Amino acid sequence: MSVGYSIRIDFDKTEGRPERVFHAMAVYIEGFNELQEAFIKGYGKDIEFISSLNSTREGSCIADIGTKLKDKIRNAKLNNIFDGIYNGVRKEIATANKIDSESDVRTFVDNVYTTASANESSFEQFTCEGDAHLIDVADALNKIYKAKGMLSPSDLVQFGRELDFNDINKDFSCPRTGDQIFEDTVQPFPSKEVFIVRRPSYVENLQWDFECNTRKPKNFSAKMLDAKWFKKWSNHEEQIWPGDALHVQVRTKRRTNKLKKKTSYETEILKVIRVVPQSEIEQFTLDLEND
Repeated sequence: MSVGYSIRIDFDKTEGRPERVFHAMAVYIEGFNELQEAFIKGYGKDIEFISSLNSTREGSCIADIGTKLKDKIRNAKLNNIFDGIYNGVRKEIATANKIDSESDVRTFVDNVYTTASANESSFEQFTCEGDAHLIDVADALNKIYKAKGMLSPSDLVQFGRELDFNDINKDFSCPRTGDQIFEDTVQPFPSKEVFIVRRPSYVENLQWDFECNTRKPKNFSAKMLDAKWFKKWSNHEEQIWPGDALHVQVRTKRRTNKLKKKTSYETEILKVIRVVPQSEIEQFTLDLEND
């Protein structure tokens, strides 16, 4: 058995760029598919979600999307579950404004699940409440927002089924992806260090490969942001020989993604103080440590 939803774009026939309607429709379908799949899989990672284009209709640009759902483990009936999620998404997308924070995404998710589970006995088949992955939800909402940007302000977009549609809120926006929304504030750590050059980059602002025994891992990459020194080096006013090092002022950024519980580091060279010849590196490093 199949269930689904429809997207309707009531387009302005006086507007140029006729291709905008079809480009936007493709991204709207992608976004709404991913959004509803994220909610469905909140009830179990083994739920299979397959969508297809059932039909297109004349008049406005209307796409009817069919979905097939299968719980490969519990063999539970999911059509009523999907209907609840569809109703929740339809209600929220008609009223949501700017979604640009962790709390905004959580509120959207909670509201959809509240609508979905209201007076629905099918949810009793599941031992836990829905738990959609918040980054997936935010990514889907971001795609829906990007689709909106492809259209003219005079185009009207609706979400629904058959002849029953709700307008997507004209003030809806989700300008950032899930990774961007759920990433902690960057914490910079300034320092002066000695980096042995392993591979320079001949393009400004790109990564150089370095080695530093005081770091873990000792082999890493850093972005060269000292444009003044880079220009001198590019013009052969500064020379680096194999094994030489750079005495640099650096900024190391620690980025922590709370949702993924993942920490990453990014190193940027703010200023090159001097080139340290290979023969001087060991003593120069010792002198720095003793300062």
